[in-house]
Amino acid sequence: MIKTIDKTVAVLNALNEHKRLGVTQLGVMLDEDKSTIYRILATLEKHELVSKNPTSKKYKLGLGLLKYCATISADSDFGKMSRPYLQELKNITKESSHICILTKNDTAIFLDNINQDAVLNINTQIGSIQPLHCAAVAKSIVAFLPEARLNSIINKIIFTPLTSNTITSKGAFMKHLSEVRSQGYSTDDEEVYTGVRCVAAPIYNIDGEVFASVGVSGPTTRIHLENLDFYIESVKSIADSITKQVSLYYNNF
Repeated sequence: MIKTIDKTVAVLNALNEHKRLGVTQLGVMLDEDKSTIYRILATLEKHELVSKNPTSKKYKLGLGLLKYCATISADSDFGKMSRPYLQELKNITKESSHICILTKNDTAIFLDNINQDAVLNINTQIGSIQPLHCAAVAKSIVAFLPEARLNSIINKIIFTPLTSNTITSKGAFMKHLSEVRSQGYSTDDEEVYTGVRCVAAPIYNIDGEVFASVGVSGPTTRIHLENLDFYIESVKSIADSITKQVSLYYNNF
């Protein structure tokens, strides 16, 4: 039983790292026979923890995992602590707000979010993975990492262009991260989705290390270059407030 659980976790970890894999690929990668991999995937698919592309026959992580992410977010100390500030940011900017964290395996995911209820809004999902090279919330964390970890992450990034504005080279990305560090915030200027602009700022832990970020996203018709400073200052202010709250919490723990 324990070995089966270990194998199942290994399948989920492989899909999390490589996004889409077939049965044969997973078998080779994990050194398991195809029948075992197939049985694991069939069970995971039954519970919507993975989904299968009917054309390519490849599997990816399923939406069923999001219900666990939502529970973890709501029950975590940091989730509870940051939630009021996330609501405040949404109230101030009238745009969708979100908290992002970087996992130990260098994946940027939404820990929490509050979506705007306007007719034209940007909906984000708790647990969704954010591209490191173009999402504002991801860049706000990556830019401030120690040099060794930063270099390790950058060497693994595949600079896939998602729009015509996406950064597509290591050199350009390094230059952009330098700008992020200098200004203390990051933007996503239609780099992930055309017509969507995002602003994010880093959140620090008690040791002065960046471990999360907070940001807002909205259509470029509302978040435009003429009023961008308002969103930048709002996001930075909330990020500072969360950082102070983190420090207070752990100093009194």
